[in-house]
Amino acid sequence: MTEELSFEGAIDKLERTVDKLESGNLSLAESLSEFETGVKLVRFCSSKLEDAEEKIEIIKQDAKGIKIKPYKLEREDKDES
Repeated sequence: MTEELSFEGAIDKLERTVDKLESGNLSLAESLSEFETGVKLVRFCSSKLEDAEEKIEIIKQDAKGIKIKPYKLEREDKDES
């Protein structure tokens, strides 16, 4: 993506892209272009979410004080799709 979007900005743009596609008012070429834009936006948002998941930390308090450790999200095997 040429411009640096925020996650929220990308979601907004993705919603507008979906609305255009669902309207049925686009030519085939325009639809393909919008679809390509949508795929890029989905990938961008997925990447941002993965980055955020990696930054999440769990704060635990025990008898020795507060401990901070990275949160590890259990992901489904990506090959099972």
